[in-house]
Amino acid sequence: LHQNEARGGLEAMQLTTKARTDATEAAEILNGRISLADAARFWVRHNPDGGAVTVNELVSQYMADAERRKRGRGTISGKRIRLAKFAGDYGDRGAVGITPENISEWLINRGQGAVNSNNCRKVFHGMFVYALKRRIIETNPVAAVDRSPVDATMPKNWNAEQVEALMRSAQAFAPVMVPMLAVMSFAGLRPDEAARLNWRE
Repeated sequence: LHQNEARGGLEAMQLTTKARTDATEAAEILNGRISLADAARFWVRHNPDGGAVTVNELVSQYMADAERRKRGRGTISGKRIRLAKFAGDYGDRGAVGITPENISEWLINRGQGAVNSNNCRKVFHGMFVYALKRRIIETNPVAAVDRSPVDATMPKNWNAEQVEALMRSAQAFAPVMVPMLAVMSFAGLRPDEAARLNWRE
């Protein structure tokens, strides 16, 4: 024990003055909650070197896997749109460094409402499950993020005047949208459902 203490003392003496000052300051910040070594290991896990899989690379791998598995066109399109937005903010970061706080803050600030936020969360969760199975990450950061509460009241129906205004605007500015909007308005289809229809249908 005395030999180990002596060795540790000699190693500490070999540190530069700045390194000893940094170690002292870090110990004060941590205030005994974890060791300096554990804090350093945590930092390395969440700030990997250039060999780590980035979020951009993970998105590409995950979407390629979804297409190989022949997921529905609407499903793939929805995933691609949501993941592209997430990658736009975190694309260059190592996937292993994404934290629950990153996910939660992104959903709050970029989720665009509770329903879409929950849809994004579901897509992100699937991607990180994929990464976890392939040992790209150690834990799924989405698992610690709760779903957003959703207002259970039914959406209000548009009246005839509102639908007419929508259709006239579409006719004036984007005529190609009129058939799709008509099907959505009068048959109650969602955008991805209407987009999958062909003229015969």
